[in-house]
Amino acid sequence: KSSTIGVWSSTDRKNVTVSGKVRKGWTQVSRIGNPLVNEVVVPTPFKDVWNRSAPVNDKQFAGPVVKPVLAKLMNDLYKLNAPENNRDDLVAVFGTGVKGLNFTGTTVADMLRLNYSIPVTPSDKDNRLGVIGGDNGGFPNGRRLGDDVIDIAEQVMAGFLKGNKVPLGDGVNAGDVPALTAFPYEADPAEGFTNTKGLPKP
Repeated sequence: KSSTIGVWSSTDRKNVTVSGKVRKGWTQVSRIGNPLVNEVVVPTPFKDVWNRSAPVNDKQFAGPVVKPVLAKLMNDLYKLNAPENNRDDLVAVFGTGVKGLNFTGTTVADMLRLNYSIPVTPSDKDNRLGVIGGDNGGFPNGRRLGDDVIDIAEQVMAGFLKGNKVPLGDGVNAGDVPALTAFPYEADPAEGFTNTKGLPKP
């Protein structure tokens, strides 16, 4: 019996019309399973189709995943030696789960997977890079508030699981406000009028 679950969510809006005919019901306009799949993995021409579909139909997007445009761009711009073809590692991380970690079968479906039989890593020992940082309690096995999904996704796209271990990152390794110790766990967002981040220095 599997101890791994997969979840995804969608956003729907109420149907509107400009033709005079009343359209009842709702239309799906976006969805998310794993963070950054739509933003990083799915090519621009497919994003709207992706957002309107369900994970059960994700096999149709396998082509751009096994031959990712972003890997080619990384090589063109930064000469990172990222694998550009046969990216079965990306299919595993974003589509089926990783064998021995959170594999849910061969059906390709973008879901955030969690193997709940893996013990929770104590907060003082967790690694912001999750699985690629040696911490199987983190992303892509579930997602904790402290998991640095941007850095993880960049390094996986560059070929970390294929042996091309490039220490990519966005330079932001943690939030500027610590998480709460009780629900809802996320700290209040910074109030825009008093937040000085991003202002030019004199």
